[in-house]
Amino acid sequence: MKILVVDDHHRMRTLIRQVLEDAAHDVIECDNGQEAVRLWDGVRPDLTLMDLELPGVDGLTYCRELKADPK
Repeated sequence: MKILVVDDHHRMRTLIRQVLEDAAHDVIECDNGQEAVRLWDGVRPDLTLMDLELPGVDGLTYCRELKADPK
């Protein structure tokens, strides 16, 4: 499974990545919502794990943008 992890705290991303990679998942990371929106179209993850409180585009805005995308 391809999983996009979005969190502005490096330690949290590292911990999540280690757990997911140990479970044989492919992990893509970024530290802000703007990058997550940009990456999503090219990466098309099976799952996104995202902090709700991020600078710029927060987790809820990200979800709304994805739901509004007809793709």
